[in-house]
Amino acid sequence: MLLIKPTIDNKGYLNKMILVDEITEKNGKFYIFGINILTDALIKLFKSKIKGIIDEFTSEKFYKNIPIFNLNQIERNSVILVASSGKILTSLSKLRKKGFEHVLHYVDFLRYGTAKLTDLPFNENFPQEYDKNHERFEEVYGMLKDERSKIIYKKLINFRYFYDLSFLEGFKSCEYKQYFEDFLSLNKEIFVDGGGFDGLTTKLFIEKCPSYKKVYFFEPDKGNLEKAMLLLKNYKNINFYGVGLYSKKMKLKFKKEGSSSHVSEEGGEIIDVDKFDSIINDKVTYIKLDIEGSEEEALDGMHYTIKKYYPKLAVSVYHSPNSFWRIPQIVLNTRDDYNIYLRHYTESIYETIMYFIPKK
Repeated sequence: MLLIKPTIDNKGYLNKMILVDEITEKNGKFYIFGINILTDALIKLFKSKIKGIIDEFTSEKFYKNIPIFNLNQIERNSVILVASSGKILTSLSKLRKKGFEHVLHYVDFLRYGTAKLTDLPFNENFPQEYDKNHERFEEVYGMLKDERSKIIYKKLINFRYFYDLSFLEGFKSCEYKQYFEDFLSLNKEIFVDGGGFDGLTTKLFIEKCPSYKKVYFFEPDKGNLEKAMLLLKNYKNINFYGVGLYSKKMKLKFKKEGSSSHVSEEGGEIIDVDKFDSIINDKVTYIKLDIEGSEEEALDGMHYTIKKYYPKLAVSVYHSPNSFWRIPQIVLNTRDDYNIYLRHYTESIYETIMYFIPKK
């Protein structure tokens, strides 16, 4: 079984339960640590109970009419609710080392409390989806090539299911390693950067693989594409395409949210998308896909390329609860002769990459 019932430290569990209840039910005020989408959810829920927001990376004095403080201005007996969505463990450790004892994270409310906060982004209704498809999750677990992949997979599934922070222990923020694992054996690659954003991943790829032959760069956002072209202007054999990768040619609504921009019915812009197979016919050797939830459609649109040319694949699987099993299903239905690895690059649920390495 993949699911592991969390170990309960009775004292710690009780203390957190009491603290959650005090914040939720009583009139005591508290501080929020960090500003992001989770902060907005906490403000919406708790409103007048928030005494201030702690943020050391802004010169602003207020956020949504709530005063902003530096951490050094906060009393050590204050209650602090951490809203970090990326470096969760680092944030909690920093506060405890500073002497703050009454510290909770956003997910503690999801685990211990009754307050109606929304799930972490990309984890909506994960327990229900896992319960419905647990056999498929188990099947993928059995396919993973190495023990490290299995450990990562199990820890992520359990954190997503239980919101128990202990399952994140051992993870570190190491995005610089993303897409460049040793088992890829990069050499003379024809690289596809699907979701190229500002060009930084392609630049890092070139530094890691100076013997590359060619790059096909796909980014549907015009502003990002211009930034990437400027960043990469001095490198050879880079082909830029201002379209998104998808299962067919069409126009879609696009919601701009920085590096998390994605296809959405709520989007205020229109982008062009198309099948990779309709644009490129080349013996590509390495395809990276991180396109904010459209990975499955993009894989459908490169069926011919994967079948014929058998490239290495690095595919983001964290945007949807079921991507952990749907993405390997799509790939292996095209070719069943891949070894599968899983790696994770943050202290949260973000940046989980599934690698498909040809067996030959």
